[in-house]
Amino acid sequence: MPNIPRDDNVKFLPQKLINTIISLSKEYFPGIPVYFKSSCALTKMLKIPNITSVQAFDRQACEISLCPITQRQICTQSPIYRMTVERAQQVLDRLGIPATVISWDLQRGLVTQPDLNKFTYAIRQTVFKHLAMD
Repeated sequence: MPNIPRDDNVKFLPQKLINTIISLSKEYFPGIPVYFKSSCALTKMLKIPNITSVQAFDRQACEISLCPITQRQICTQSPIYRMTVERAQQVLDRLGIPATVISWDLQRGLVTQPDLNKFTYAIRQTVFKHLAMD
């Protein structure tokens, strides 16, 4: 395998562009959802809680997305709201992630040692996906 940089696949939109997208969407496409995470579109299509728990692990993207109320209600049914430190540690152990869970809450998210942000984007997303499953 080639030596791929750790975070070269992270997508980023400048805030000015985000504001323009939201403004134009509201003006020209009222009632049409605008998602800043592709997994949110899957939530709408499949009618299941977000597969990567965007509402917990990327609150900013969740809060700025223009989702229907019914979709936000689906996301509130996510197993992530029943997460415990012990369950999170079991998920990391099962995935073979060498980290210890220090704490978990919806405000700060998952706190690990070493910090989960030290791992690749793909590993973090895999962890989030498994934490989101019941």
